[in-house]
Amino acid sequence: AGQHEESLSEMPGTVLEPRPLSRPAVDALARRRLGGRTTDAFVTELHRATAGNAFLVEELLRSPESLASGAGAQGLATASILRRVGAAGGPRLAIARAIAVLDDDAEVGRVAALVGAGDEIAAIVDALVDAELLQPGRPLRFAHPIMRDVVYDDLGEAQRARLHRRAATLLETDGLGSDRIAAHLLHAEPAGDHATAARLFEAAVSARRRGATHTAIDLLERALREPAAPADRADVVIELGLAQLDAGHREGIGHLRAALP
Repeated sequence: AGQHEESLSEMPGTVLEPRPLSRPAVDALARRRLGGRTTDAFVTELHRATAGNAFLVEELLRSPESLASGAGAQGLATASILRRVGAAGGPRLAIARAIAVLDDDAEVGRVAALVGAGDEIAAIVDALVDAELLQPGRPLRFAHPIMRDVVYDDLGEAQRARLHRRAATLLETDGLGSDRIAAHLLHAEPAGDHATAARLFEAAVSARRRGATHTAIDLLERALREPAAPADRADVVIELGLAQLDAGHREGIGHLRAALP
């Protein structure tokens, strides 16, 4: 579970992936950023290390001396992002982490509630925008998906799970749909809460109806780990078996046999 690429809000569309930058394009960026401090050898190494990935090029141009370490471009970019996020201390890092966890649901008030911030959140958000870590505007979004991934992955597993459970509570208070709430519960630690299992089951049924079978499987397996209330367990197992059969997984037959009298 958790390894599928479906989201809880699948929408048809076209993914556009920019082509890697050519060496002349990297050279132009480097000279614009660094002026006379750049050299042909530096540009060659920058292009090689980043394979022309525009985001990595821009990030490494913030600390060009880091290329001399010989570390991989991805690792250097990760270190650069975390250094910039944490540059202003704890509150800035905590808010960036909350934005990463909430993702598409990162409204300012919700972020503040998640980390217990007050009026100071506006200034911190502005600082993150000025540092080119967040996009201007609302809802709050990182300037690049890689930045969000770096901040999110830097969270410890237990802290990430705790924030996701709190995020689910906030979304429920705000009256958001079960799919968006379940997206956070999916990453929260099981806590023996039958209401959580019921919410996951509800979202799984919705996901299966719209053809998102792998998402449904993830949600149902997570509901069983919560666990589901004894009276509801058979329904969850049956739905899991049906979703697995929809996905072509033979173990679905076993779940149906186990649940049916």
